[in-house]
Order: sequence, then C-alpha cells, then structure tokens
Amino acid sequence: MIKLRKLLACLMIACMAFSLMPLAAFATEGEPCTHVWQAAGGKHVCSVCSEEAAHSFEEGVCTVCGAEEPADPNAEAANNAPAEPADEEGGAAEETYAAQIGENGYATLAEALAAMQDGDTVTLLKDVEESFTLETNGTIDLNNKTLIGEIIIKADVVFRTGEIAQKSGQETAAVVLINSGSLKLEDTYINAGEYGGILVDSAETVSVELVGTVTSSQYGIMQSESSTGTLNVTSDPASGISGTKYGIYIRNGSYTARTTDEDTNDLNVRSNGTAIKIDKGSLSISGDKGSFEGALEIAEGVTCSITGGSFTVKPNVDSGYLAVYDESTKFYNVVPGVVVNDVTVKADVTGDSAPVTAADGITAPSGAASFACDSSAIDVQKLLAASKLTFLEGDVVSIELIPAVKIEAIEQTKNSVDSIEYSISPKAKITVTREGTEQKELEKELSVSNDMLKGGVDVTIPTVDGFTVLTQIVHIHSDGSTEEITKHSFGNNEVSFNVSSFSSFILYRSSMAIEVLDSNGKFSARYSSFSDALSAISGSSGWTIKLLQDVSIEAGNEYSYALAWKLDLAGNKLNTNNFYVYGTNAGQHSITIMDSSAAQSGQIVGSGTAAIDIGGKCTVTLESGSIVNTSGTAVAVKDNKNQKSAHFVMTGGTLNGTTALTADSGAVEISNGTVTGTNSTVDREAAILVNDNVTLTIKGGSVTNAKGNAISINGVSSQFTMSGGTVNGRTKGVDMYGGSAEISSGTIEGGTAINTVGSSITISGGTFDSTTADKEVVAATTGSTTVAISGGSFKHEVPKVQCADGYVPCADAKNPGRFSVEPISEPVARAEDALGVDKGTFSTVQDAINAAGLGGKVTLLRDNGDYATVSRSIVIDGAGCRMKNLTVMSIAGVKIMNLRADTVTVSANAKAELSGENVFTELVNNGARCEIIDGRYLSHTGSGTYAISGGVFGNEVTQDECALVPVTGKLTGTAASLTKYTPALNTDPETKDAYPYTVEVAPAPRITGISNNAYFQKGSSSTLTIYTDGDYDELVKAGTIYRCLHVYNANGTDLISSRYYTVEEDANGYAVITIANSFLRNRPTGTYSVQVDFTTGVTQLEDFRVGTSATPKTGDESNIGLWIGIMACSAIIIGCGVFVLVHKNKKNKK
Repeated sequence: MIKLRKLLACLMIACMAFSLMPLAAFATEGEPCTHVWQAAGGKHVCSVCSEEAAHSFEEGVCTVCGAEEPADPNAEAANNAPAEPADEEGGAAEETYAAQIGENGYATLAEALAAMQDGDTVTLLKDVEESFTLETNGTIDLNNKTLIGEIIIKADVVFRTGEIAQKSGQETAAVVLINSGSLKLEDTYINAGEYGGILVDSAETVSVELVGTVTSSQYGIMQSESSTGTLNVTSDPASGISGTKYGIYIRNGSYTARTTDEDTNDLNVRSNGTAIKIDKGSLSISGDKGSFEGALEIAEGVTCSITGGSFTVKPNVDSGYLAVYDESTKFYNVVPGVVVNDVTVKADVTGDSAPVTAADGITAPSGAASFACDSSAIDVQKLLAASKLTFLEGDVVSIELIPAVKIEAIEQTKNSVDSIEYSISPKAKITVTREGTEQKELEKELSVSNDMLKGGVDVTIPTVDGFTVLTQIVHIHSDGSTEEITKHSFGNNEVSFNVSSFSSFILYRSSMAIEVLDSNGKFSARYSSFSDALSAISGSSGWTIKLLQDVSIEAGNEYSYALAWKLDLAGNKLNTNNFYVYGTNAGQHSITIMDSSAAQSGQIVGSGTAAIDIGGKCTVTLESGSIVNTSGTAVAVKDNKNQKSAHFVMTGGTLNGTTALTADSGAVEISNGTVTGTNSTVDREAAILVNDNVTLTIKGGSVTNAKGNAISINGVSSQFTMSGGTVNGRTKGVDMYGGSAEISSGTIEGGTAINTVGSSITISGGTFDSTTADKEVVAATTGSTTVAISGGSFKHEVPKVQCADGYVPCADAKNPGRFSVEPISEPVARAEDALGVDKGTFSTVQDAINAAGLGGKVTLLRDNGDYATVSRSIVIDGAGCRMKNLTVMSIAGVKIMNLRADTVTVSANAKAELSGENVFTELVNNGARCEIIDGRYLSHTGSGTYAISGGVFGNEVTQDECALVPVTGKLTGTAASLTKYTPALNTDPETKDAYPYTVEVAPAPRITGISNNAYFQKGSSSTLTIYTDGDYDELVKAGTIYRCLHVYNANGTDLISSRYYTVEEDANGYAVITIANSFLRNRPTGTYSVQVDFTTGVTQLEDFRVGTSATPKTGDESNIGLWIGIMACSAIIIGCGVFVLVHKNKKNKK
C-alpha cells in the first residue's frame, strides 16, 4: 500500500507538471446583443449594451425608438412672424420698418440693434423715440431723421447725418452716456435741451471725435466726477459745442482743436460760463478757424499749446505767437508773431512806391516804381534786429518796402532805345504801434540787404520813351552772375516782374546771343554777334565769351590776337566755316574752349574744311564740349612759317569728324576726352592724321575709328609718345610711315595694333591686341624700321627679333594666356628625355616641358612666376622651387614632386601622382584622378576623383577621397596591407594650424566566426557559414559577380570559385558568406584557410577542418539523440516495474 501511495504521488507530480505546460486558450464568441433602444434627447441608447445611435425619422417619427421629430425653430419663428402689409406693387411697405441693416428691415430700432454685428451700419428709416444701450461696434446712420431717447454707449460707435434729441423725463443726466468705447459724430446734432450733452463715466480710455454739434443748457461734453479713466476729445472743422455752464469739461485727458487755412468750415466752443476746463492732461488748439467763447480754466500742470483760434478771454499762447485783440469782433485772435530779442511782436509787410531817378545825361521817366509783397518776401526777424529798435511784447509793427530805382545807362540807335540798365534796391520803413504806454508810435527807415530777402517781390518800373519792344530782362546779381527773367509783363511804358534779390537789371529790345564776362567771371555786357563780342574783349586778357543761344561765325573770318580768352559754349552751338585763329608778332594767342552747362552738350560745328584751324603762335585747349565736322576735319593744326608753335591741347570733351584731328606741324597733346574718326579704310587716313614735323602726345582719353585707322603718322620728323589712354582702329591702331614712337603705357588695339614702315618704335609697357594679324607689331623687313620691346602685354607671342637688347619672349605672368618679354636671366628649369638624356636648361618651365617630351623629366632650378601646361606623361620635380600655375591637360599622366605652386589644375581624364614635399595653395581636380601620397595642400577642390594616402590639407578630407587598398590574393606582407585610409585631424604641431586635416590607416574588416565550430563532416548535407564585421556593400565583385572569398589548402592554392558560395547581408549590414555543400563534400580531409576580400581591405586567415567522423574532435561531442533514447528506455523499465508491483500486491491480498 505504501508503494502504491508512492506511485500515486509520482503520477500527481506528473499531472502537476503537465498543468504547467503553456496551452492555447480558445473562447467561443458570444451571441450579438439584442438591442433594446430607448429615446434619449437627440439620440437613442441601448439599455443592454449602452450603444448610442442617431434618430432615423420617417414622417416625423424615429423608426428605431419611436421618438417624435422636433419642430424646426426657424420655421416656427417664420410662421409666428406677423405678415408684412403689402404695398400697391405687392411688396412690403418700407414705412412699416423703423430701421434696416443692409437689405433687412426691422420694425423697431431695438430689433435692429439686437441683430447688429460688429462693423454693421444701422440706418434709420423714420423718426424714432427709443432709449437703448449700444454694445456692438458699428455705425448708426440717422439718415437725416431724429432719434429721441437716452443712449448708453459701451462700444466704438459712429453717429452720422441726423439729430439726437433729449427724451422728456429721461433717467440719465445726459442724452449720451459713454461707459466705454468711443464716439464719433459726423454731421450729427445732439440737442440736449435741459440735460447734459455727452457725459463720460468710465474707468477706461474714451475718445470722442466731433464733426458735428452738441448743444445743452448744462454742458456740451463732460467727464463725470466718478470717472477714473481718460477722456480724449477732438474737434474737427464743422463742429460746435455749446453748454451753459461748460462747453467741455475734462477731468483727465486731452482736448485737440485742429483746423487749417484750407478748411472752409469753422469750429467753435461756446459757454456762458467756461468754454474749456481741464483738470489734468493736455490742450492743443491750432489753425485760425476755431472760436472759443467763455473762460478757459486750465489747471496748473496741464500741457497747453495754443497757436491759433479766436478767444473772448485772452489765452496764454505758445512762444512766437500773439493774442491780438480785435475791437470790431471783441475777440483775441492768435496769430504768428516775430521774436526779436526774446520779445514777440506782430509784423505786417507791404510794398510801396517811389519816383525813379536817372544818371547824369539821362531824363528820368515820369512814372513811379513800386513793390508789391507780403511778409513771406522778407526775413522780418533779421530786418527788425538790424533796425536796432527796442520792442515790447505785443507791439504791432508795420513794414513798408520802398523801391529805390535808378536808370544807370541807355543804349540806343537812331530813334530807338536798344537797352535800359536799372539799379534797384529796396528800403524799409518801420512803424511800431504800441498799446498802454505814452509812446504810441515809433518810426525808422533803413536799407534792405539781399540777405534779408527770402521770397519774391513784384517790381513795376517805368521805361523811357523810344523803348517800345521788350525781348529780354537780365538780372545781374551782386556776385556778377546773370539770370534771365523769363516771366514778365510789358505795356503802357512800364514793365513788371518778380525777383528775389536786388542789384542791376537790363531790359533788351533785341535778343542777345552772347554774354561777355570779365577776368573775374563777372558780367560785362551782352552782344548780338560773335564778332562784336570778340572785338569787345580784344584788349582784355582772361575774359570769357559765353554763348546764350546758337550762334554762327561768318565764313572765312580770321582772328589774330595776342591775348588769352575763354569760349563757354554753355550748352549751345557755335557754327563755323574754317574758323581760323592764330597769334601775332606781339604775342601768343590762347583760347580755352569749355562748356559750363550741366549736360556739357555744347558744340562747335564746322561745315568747311575744318571746324577750327589753329595757326602759328596759337594754343587751343578743349576742356569740355564738342568740336564736330561730319564732312571734314574737326581740328586742323596748321602751323605757319614752320615755327612749330601751333598747339592743340585736349583735357576733356569730344572731337568728332571724318578725320577728327589733322596736324601738319606743331604739337598735339591729349590727356582726356574722346576722339572719334569716321573715315574709311583709305591707307594713311585716320581719326588722327599726323604729317611731318608734328609731336603727338597721348596721356589719356580714347582715340577710335570704327571704319579705318585710329592714328596715322606720316613723316620722318614726327614724334609719337603714349603714356596712357586707349587707341582702337578697325584696320590699324597706329599706322606709322617714318618718325618715332615711344610707348610706356595705355592700350592699342586694331586689326593690326601697330603697323610700321621705316619707323623707330620703343615699347616699355602697355597693352596691345591685334584682331586679324598674328602679331601686335607688324614691321616692314626693309628700310630703317626698328622695334625694341622691353615690356607690355601682348595677345600674341612677341617675335624674338622685336625684343629689346637683353630681353626674351615669355608668358605674361600677370595676365594668363597673354605674352610679354622679360630680361634674360638664369635658367629656371632643366629637361631630360625619357632615356635620361640631358636636353639642357631653359628660361621658362614651358620650354623645358616641351623639350623633355613624352616620358621625360623636368627639374626646376629656381623660383619663378611661370605658367605652364603639360599635355603628355612626364615627371616634374620642383626641387623645392616655386612657380605660378601648372595645368595638366586631358589624357596626360604626370608625377609631381617637391613643387611649390599657387595653383595646379588637373583636367578631365588626366592622372596626377603627387608626392614628396609639394606645397600647393590650390589643387583643382576637374574630372581627373589625383593620387596624393604626401605634401601640403591648402585647398583641394573639383569634381574629379581623389585617392589620398598621405599629406596634410587646409580643407577637410572626405572618406570618398581616401585611398583604397587593392586586393591581390592571399595575405602576405606587412600589417599595413590589411588597412584602409580614413579622414583624421593633423596633430603635427608645425603644420596643424595651416593644414588641420590629414588621413590615417584603420583596421581592415575581420572574420568573426565560422559555423559548426569550423568543421564539416564529409558525406553530410551541411554547409559552412562565415561571419564578418565588414560592410556588405564593400565586398569585392566583378560586375554583379562576387569575387570575394578565398579557400586555401595547405599548399596555398586558392580552390574556390564564385559559384560555390553565396553572400548575404545581416541585420547590422555585415557580410555573411555561406560555402556550398557541393564544394565542401569534394574536399579531402584536412585543414583549410579561408579569407574574405573587401574593397577597404582583406581579412585575416581563419581555418576550418573537413573530416569523416560524425562529430568534431574538440569541444562538446555528446549526442543528444542517444540521451533521449536512454531516457525512453528508462521510462519503459520504470513502467514495467510499477505494473509488477501492483500485480504482486493484488496476489498478496488474496
């Protein structure tokens, strides 16, 4: 029995253990809820599951819960509304409405106000008697109707066009009570009667703007005693405020009355008591359209500004203003005053008249001269201060401007007067009227200077007999300048005009074309012809002839003087026909041509052979303006008697002609301005044509000819010097036949920049461009032509034969792509060919590169500023020397070492290997491949590929620019062959500041494990999986086929091909490689080595074994299946034992 109990205990333990097994639980879905719906307001709810749903009405009853559909409130309101009476047309009669909003009518104003939204306009349709509170922002358009009632305002409200009147027996103290918001009256009349007009009782800021009228037997506008807020009142024109006790009473706030002289309506505040009372705040009254009847009670501390208005009580006005009492109106009018020595006076200015006087020998006209003006014409303060009178506050000053007119000269011919010269000066008569003192009046007369005038004065003066036509009035200012008065009236022997200063005035019968100024630039006289003006200055050096209009010179006139004078074109034309000027035996003739007009549009226009002919002993200088001859020469220098004393100087302006300038002898100097020729390609014709015995100097400006040559020089004795400016000819820039030229600066351009035959040309600087010729100086090979170039910049290479002694052709170091010359010096580079044969030394790097040829080598010998181009494979050893720029062209392959350069550019499809101690300011990779092993590179840029394995850099290196380690079979060599390069920071203390970036090596990917304990049993169906920490994307492959796995036998032979393994990517992005069973089962037993190739490096070797036994010979080799079998047998034996024991116990019981 005891044993049976033990058996049962064991079975119970087994059952309990079985009960601990996780078993799936299944639940049978319940039946759906049979809803019992009950109505619940606007929905029905299930009383079983509480689900809610909306009513579904049909014919007014919910089909689900039986609830009745509620009536439409809008429809009900419409049904209950009273019917509108119909007019004769069948529509609603407007008279039935009291107000409307838009097109909606309302029976009462209260209904309209209830429907009012912010911004609405409520329009009265008839007179209404209602009291109401406004709490919505908007406009009440009274529509010329009358509103009777008490109004309380708690919003921003506008009343427009109508009347608001008191309500008999109303409860409020005022017709309008404002608790908050604002009120604006537009053309609205508040008739308060016995009540107050507008009462403000608020703790907030309230504003009231009046363009209307408020009348009351108590007050117009008042702030209540209990009000703690601020009241700001503004009165505009066409407003009035009237109250028996107060017009306006502000306890805390501001009142502003604003009018201007342009306003047509008045503003007024009236009260039998106080017009305006302010306890705290500010008052501002301006303009002359406001009137204020009653006292002003302005408490101390209130900011007050009164600059206008009329008052029954004298106000305290701003400084500079006066309150002047008007006996006729009994008002004090506030007017601007004049402050003189801290005293303000009222000043009025008027004009007066006086007889005209005349100089000796001239009969004065019988009429009087007169002035007409007001205070705007004169600086009253300055005049009164100059009077030295003592003024008192409030003085009234009368100022009369009296003309002092004198006829100074008359020019006349026969019975007509050609001109009248007047001198006009004003005098001032000052009269002071003073109240309250024994001295009632003061008087003083003084002269008025021009600095006291600030506005216009109308002047009327009589003329003399015989002056019947007026063409011009010229005002001669005190500084000698002149001004033509274009607006005037003339008739009845008098002329009127307006002036702002006084001195001399000349009336001309005829139009004067020319004005003559003395050597100080002051007016002398006017003339109708150029010849008369020139004759007038013939004995006066330094004078100026100024054109007032277009003028013509008689053909063929010669002007020979021994004086210096100026011709001011002043924006006008001087038409000439061979205007010939020259000196005399008595001295030099000098003319300066200028244009004082703002546009400098004045011209001397020639119609003959030349606009101006310059003869001997004469110098003509063009400063501004233009000299033009479209059919000939603008300026011709024709020295007579071969004295070389004719001289043309150009410091500005423009010459324009078929030939702009012709010089047969003498000298021409151009430092600024524009010379333009329009002649054709005829040889030896040009914009500037120089013949023998001429010195031509160009220091600036431009000489151009779009059709032919810019400059042609013909003559063995002519000299051409250029140190600036631009010369540009379509055919030739400079065409020389004989003579000499020295060019140190400037620009010469043309089909041929310089063409020379039999000339001596020296060039030490400048810029030269030939657009059609293959050189800039085309020199004849015959005759005495010599060219010596020691400087300058040229479009084409300078022929060696044209180089000055000691100079050789070279690239232009300052202008890439151009050419120059340089002094012969020590060679800069040595060249060797591909076989190592020394090709010699060279003066330019480019020459050395050309000599070295394909596969050769160039070694720099010294620092230089060369630009060079490499178009074939070559080695360049800088040897620590510097050059300017090096360009590697497409396809070329170059090795560069130990070179210092500003810029190295590698073009598309080229290859450059950079090593040694290179120092580049800029490395530009334009679609090429650059392998950098060492060196310093301040900037490396471009769209090409970099492979960087060393060096330091000024800008950051990216991972894509780092060099990759090539994969070449089984692991051999140093540990470095197992690494890749990665960006790093430069830690070298000597270079890290300028070059903060570099690269460094990093460990290559590794094999991290092999499945099945790196063992394969022959005859099994298993595989081997190799795990790595290398990126899946970096496995080596050829096209789409992976070539990344090596399996080596003991002899080092690589046995596997790509078809025997597969590649996968794990969750971390690492590469996982599985070796196929078809490969493993055919391997002899033994140990093999496996290795994986990545583009960033090669893994280490790891071993795996191939054997025949079922289990590996190391590690845990137990068979789990065997143990399971043993456990099953044990269970059977235990079961049999239990059966025997039970059967035996039964027998014993029997």
